[in-house]
Amino acid sequence: MTRIGHGTYVREDATPQSVPAGRPAAPRARRTHAARRLAPTDAPTAGDEDLTPTTNTTTTESPPPDVALMLDIDPAETVTTERTILSDPAGPVALRTTYRPQTTDTRQLRTITTHTSARRPTPSEASTLATTTAAIVLIQDETHLDPHGHPIAVVRTVHRADTTRLADTYHPHT
Repeated sequence: MTRIGHGTYVREDATPQSVPAGRPAAPRARRTHAARRLAPTDAPTAGDEDLTPTTNTTTTESPPPDVALMLDIDPAETVTTERTILSDPAGPVALRTTYRPQTTDTRQLRTITTHTSARRPTPSEASTLATTTAAIVLIQDETHLDPHGHPIAVVRTVHRADTTRLADTYHPHT
């Protein structure tokens, strides 16, 4: 236990986290990323224009259970899965995975619903993003819907929280 201010912070694992090999020990600069990735004209910042896709792989596999739920498909059904690592000059910033059912016509895109959350990365995500599993990542899930409201794709972007903040601008109805 460590006493900090007037509260008590209890940590199960008191072992300090090491910096991944090849990464600087100093914190990286933060970048602001549009919460609306496709960057509509009123978005406050760039979408992905300032990032470099460093790896792109396509496979056919079953999606994670939560993605299958968002796609309204059976979790055992296979989907086309595209993974892209997005980097800035200092290294990986985000891992983007797109899940599309085999029979999807993406030209029918009408609406995108975005949900954002935070959690610890999986070991695979931590390795890909050159961080530790003790770090925090921002998860941005976009569900792409056709004109009838049926899901046609889910795009999950896992951002390093220490390098990214999400921003949005909107005009409230008055």
